[in-house]
Amino acid sequence: MARKSDKLLKILEELELKDLDIPVYLQELLMYCGHDSHQSLSVLDAINIANMEHFAQNDLVVLLDDDQRDEFYGIFARNPKLFKIADGHKKILDIISTASQNYINQQQRAKSKKRKFPTETQKH
Repeated sequence: MARKSDKLLKILEELELKDLDIPVYLQELLMYCGHDSHQSLSVLDAINIANMEHFAQNDLVVLLDDDQRDEFYGIFARNPKLFKIADGHKKILDIISTASQNYINQQQRAKSKKRKFPTETQKH
């Protein structure tokens, strides 16, 4: 299984997705782009994914050293401007986003149940 950052691994465990096989480049791209919390993962959509691709095509390429660049870009290493997240990997991002949305909703429901509502005697 591909390696995961500790923070991303913790999130995937909380989402019960720790066995999801996420390619290393995708894990790194999520982290580089700041999608390393339930909140940011929960709003991943086509626009965010396009922004991640743009970052990889234009900015990340100049930040990585040669060895990192070859490892990250794989088949796109010779021409990172052509970098795209594979369609199947976009489905993985959809799974993560949906799971994050559900996790946040469950946490909010649990918090609202824990809130104490005033009793009739406290209202007066």
